[in-house]
Amino acid sequence: MSARRILVTGADGFTGRYLTELLATHGWEVHGLVHRQPASPVPGLQRAWEADLTDAKAVADVVAQVSPSHVAHLAAIAFVAHGDVEAMYRTNLLGTRHLLQALTTLPQRPEAVTYWIVLGGEAIADGNTFRLRRLANAVRRTSADGLLVRVSSLDLNAERAYALQTSFLSDMVQAMSATDRELFVGRRVVGAPA
Repeated sequence: MSARRILVTGADGFTGRYLTELLATHGWEVHGLVHRQPASPVPGLQRAWEADLTDAKAVADVVAQVSPSHVAHLAAIAFVAHGDVEAMYRTNLLGTRHLLQALTTLPQRPEAVTYWIVLGGEAIADGNTFRLRRLANAVRRTSADGLLVRVSSLDLNAERAYALQTSFLSDMVQAMSATDRELFVGRRVVGAPA
């Protein structure tokens, strides 16, 4: 298995097409899970695997065949005015559950996790600071934009997993515009690192 093999769900979607090409240019082996085979090739995609997220067995089969070291789960029904709420539920919630269940069966299950929270343009370094920021917003009756960024790797070697995450995040941040980078990592870090 390649240490840099990623499965991108929704690879033929708006964001997926950009991510697959970006990852491939940085040396990733990119596989895509798509609802239907795309009409035109998706740049950077080694292979498009067709499966419906609502079909647990089909998703499990794709995950087993690809055996990814990373997953970028982008597949969803995101159109707010979509008329079929049941389809949104099946795809967005049950489909995500099917994907997560399939990932738990991989032999390289040990998972190293990197995450951070950006709240109101600040990267929050600890839970107390996060709670204080939320409380301050509640008192002011405001709501700050927030983002939870989580990256994980399934690898028996935690040191290698974190090094791979660092490489992945570095590649992604370098490819972002300055405005997007600020939204993703914050203007500054507040609080004490855990």
